This record gives sequence, C-alpha cells and structure tokens, in this order.
Amino acid sequence: MSAQMIGEKQWVGGSERYRWCLKPNALSDAEQYSTFVSERLAQLRGIDDARELSDKDLLSYLPAWSQFKDVQKSVARICQALKTDERITIFGDYDVDGTTSCALLKLAFADLGRQVEIYIPDRLTEGYGLNPIGLEKIAAAGGGLVITVDNGISANHACERAKELGLDVIITDHHEPPETLPDAFAILNPKQPGCSFPFKMLAGVGVAFYLLIALRAELRNVGYPQVDRLNLKKYLDLVAIGTIADVAPLNGANHILCRIGLSVMHDHVLNGQRAGVSALLRLAGWKPENGVVDATDVGFKIGPRLNAAGRLGSAMASAQLLITDQANEAQELAEFLHGENSARQEIEKKAVEQALKLTSQMTHEFYSVVLFNEEWHAGVVGLVASRVAEKLHKPSLILTLVDGKIKGSGRSIPGFDLFAALSPLREKFLSFGGHGYAVGMSLKPEDLPWLQETFEKAVRDAMGANLPSPLLEIDGIVPVGLLQDRLCSMLDSLEPFGAENPRPKWLIRRVQLGHSKRIGQAPDSKHARVWLSSQEATPLTAFGLAVEIEQLVAKKEVVDLVVEGRLSRWGGRLRSELRIVDLAAMT
Repeated sequence: MSAQMIGEKQWVGGSERYRWCLKPNALSDAEQYSTFVSERLAQLRGIDDARELSDKDLLSYLPAWSQFKDVQKSVARICQALKTDERITIFGDYDVDGTTSCALLKLAFADLGRQVEIYIPDRLTEGYGLNPIGLEKIAAAGGGLVITVDNGISANHACERAKELGLDVIITDHHEPPETLPDAFAILNPKQPGCSFPFKMLAGVGVAFYLLIALRAELRNVGYPQVDRLNLKKYLDLVAIGTIADVAPLNGANHILCRIGLSVMHDHVLNGQRAGVSALLRLAGWKPENGVVDATDVGFKIGPRLNAAGRLGSAMASAQLLITDQANEAQELAEFLHGENSARQEIEKKAVEQALKLTSQMTHEFYSVVLFNEEWHAGVVGLVASRVAEKLHKPSLILTLVDGKIKGSGRSIPGFDLFAALSPLREKFLSFGGHGYAVGMSLKPEDLPWLQETFEKAVRDAMGANLPSPLLEIDGIVPVGLLQDRLCSMLDSLEPFGAENPRPKWLIRRVQLGHSKRIGQAPDSKHARVWLSSQEATPLTAFGLAVEIEQLVAKKEVVDLVVEGRLSRWGGRLRSELRIVDLAAMT
C-alpha cells in the first residue's frame, strides 16, 4: 500500500487494530543510524545536538532547582525545623509515586541525622491525599512541620484545618492545580501559576528530589554538620521507580533522572544495597544474568507489587520495603507484597470481565464508558479503567460505592485530555483531581446519571463524529536485515522507553511468514515465535497474536509487519530481538 497524507501525517497502512503513520524524518537507510539516534536524543533531552552527549554529562542538562517557585521559602522552613528539632512528618500517597517519595525523604533526612515520620492515608477510610483526619492525628502526636509528597495541590479544606491545628504545610506535588490554590506555607509544583521551572512533567518523586537538591545547597551554605553525608545520586533508583511506575513522560528531566536511576538501581541490586527492591525483583522472576534492570522491570515487576498493598490495604508495607536494609525483613515484605499482587490480579480480572460484559450489552452507540458497581473494590477501579480504555479505545470512568459516596477513577486515550474535559464539572464533584490521562473523583449517588450524560457529550464534542482507531507511529520503513545488532545497540542510548518516549517501531514491507510456534507455559497461550520464509536467522516474537499468525501462515499470506527491536541480554551475551507489534495481510 502506498503512503498517503492525511492532515500532517503520512499514512502507510494499518490493520483492524491500528492505523499506521510515518513520523517525520523517518529512518530508511543504514547510513542514517547515527543521525536518527542523535536527533531523537536531542528531542528527548531538549538540547540542540546530542551527538557528543555521554551519560557522564547527563546531570548538567537538568534544569536548575532555583527555578521552582517557593523553593527558597520551603528549604528555609525545613532548616528551621532541623535547627529546633521540630517534628517533621512526610504526608504521602498510597501509590508507587507516593511511597517512593516517602522513602526518599525518610532516608535523606536520616542521612542528615534526623528521623522523620511517614503518614500515608488509608485509601478506604480517608481517601486520597492530605485530609483533616490525618492532620488531626499528626497534631495529636506532636504537630510540627508537614511535607506532602505526590499530593496536596487540591487540598484546600485540609490546609485550612492545618492552620487551625497550628501545622505548617509544605506541599510538593505534580498534579494539575485548581483555580484556587490551598493556603499552604509553601507549594512546590512546576504546574502552578508563576513557577518558572521549565519541565512541567516531573512525577511527585521528581519534585521531592528537587526539594532535596535545594535543601542540600542551603545546608551547605549554613555549614550543617551532616550535609556531606547526603549523597543524592544513590537515591535516583527511587526516583526512577516512582517516575516510571506513575507513567510520567520519559523525556526531558525525567529521561535523565530515570536513565541514571536505573543504572544506580542495577548497582544496588547486585551489591545488596537496596534489599527490598532486590528481593521483590527476584520474586518477580528477574535474574542477575538478565544483565540490567530496565523500565520494563519497573513497570511490570516492581511497580505492580509496590502498588498492591495500597490498593488492598495499607501502603506502609511498600514504603518500609523501600527503606529497610535488613535482608530478612526485606524478604518478608517482598513475599507479602508479591502475595498481595496476586490477590489484586484476581480482583482486577473479575472486575474487568464484568465491566466489558456490561459494555457488550449496550445497544446504543457510545463514545465514553461510565460504569458503576458497588461491589467493585475501590483499590482496583483505576486499573480496571485502564484496561477498559485500552480494550475499547474510549475514555473510561470506573466507579464504586464507598461510605455512601460514589468514588472512582478515569483513564483516557491518546488525543483526549481527561482532566480538561472534567475540570469544568469540578463544582459538582465532592472531590476531583488528576491530569490529562488519569483522574480521580467522588460524587453523590444521585449525580451518577448526570455524570454519564455529561461525560458522553464532552467526549463526543472533543473527538468529533467518529472515534478513530489508535495510531501506531512508525519510525522507519526498513528491511528486516537492517534491524540487527548495530541498530539495536545504538537504540540502547534512548533508554529508558515509556510514555512520550516509546520504543521505536519499524515497518517491514511484504514478507511471508514461514512457520510459527506457540510459546509460554499456559496451554492456551496466545503468544508465538515466528520465522520468516526467507530464512532470516532471527525469529520474531508476537504477544497475543498467535491465532492470527497461524492463520496467515496456513494461507501463505504476504504481510506487512510493524516490529520493535531491542537488545536481549542473557548470560553476558547480547543479541537483537524483534517483537511484532502489529501486522496486516497485503490486499
């Protein structure tokens, strides 16, 4: 199929699952290897030319901490608390971004010779973020300074209560701010009005890390005795875990922080310096002969297990696993979180099946999904919303009943800003917050029909007459022989891949599938390994496409393939590995 222009995109084919579009400056020639990679690096890091950039230079490309609004005010207040031995409490959140932020500050203050408290609200009894119940408990325990991490930007009522209780609150957050900001002592959030920090998409743990950079600089100025013990690089593994697990964009400052952080994490795991993360990885199937710890390991092995405790109960177990340096405690906590994750998977699976069954029974055309079931567990509604949105390619809100109120989470699709669509409805919600791809809210039960009707209209208005199938953006049209070790090795410099930095995808034209073999332990596995009839040495791996591939092999169809290339490390050896993302028979 010849390439065509649709709007500003060059359409190069597609399947029933995706439309394929060619990116500008796509790779089509082996001579373009270096140019392609250096241009992509420059885009990722926001610089003019990345050809001479090495990993040792990365930190010099981070934006300066001094550009944060309220940062000087924040560190001055913390220095005062350190000087007067005032009680400091870290008020966290129950997801991975929140627990890594808690662990980061707890360990950093310990390096400075101070023990600080961690408070993480209960998801079911207190809900999300800074709240009066938690603040009253903190005040009763001795009050002092409260530093939020990954929450607080919408906590207007809670900050009013903090003032009544005599508590100073420093908010560190990355979520979208409301029109009226909380009356806190100080606010660190790159998205707030008047903040000149140039990179707006830090995760919560990234904002907390920047607070520590600023604090260390101030403590050096005043000659604080233990400041030289504060080696912040060793905590970049926590920054990487929180950033990747929160699906923050992996470009700009995030790309730099996570690239270094993954390297730090690998060193820690091999040297036994992060006992909990090491135990969790090994329980999830990671082995030292894998060679590296990468973003996939964080996203699919570490993140879900750290999240599981907060979804089903208390997230303190996750924070403690990140903090402990005791091997026995680390192993016990890792086994607990591993078990909680298995339980979460079963609960989530059942809810997803129920949600998809409800949508299959709808008799009318719909552009959005708003589903309610009072039996769904509040800890998994966000995950269910993600699965439904991905499966149906529709913005989805999944809701349940908690203490007489409807609570839930929403997830979006590319091209639709969920936070912007729901923000005008904020007055009707009991609580609301989030960002473009994910939101949380609560409302009165009687307002459910209103939400379903209003959200459907908002999606229709924003998306137009039709919801298009998802796009696959292609980085080049290349012969399969081009995707060998040299290119895959160069692509390694673009790691870590994730949101806003997807692994490059390549279109291979007109190949015939030779034979395939199902892989995986399940008897009904949907995954396959595929060999091309041209006898290319490297087989391709396909996840979830085994049935379709077997049909194409049987019919001897000529196909177009969209593939990803990566380096696979095993037993100290490197080899290129190709994975089929999508395919379509030639017509």
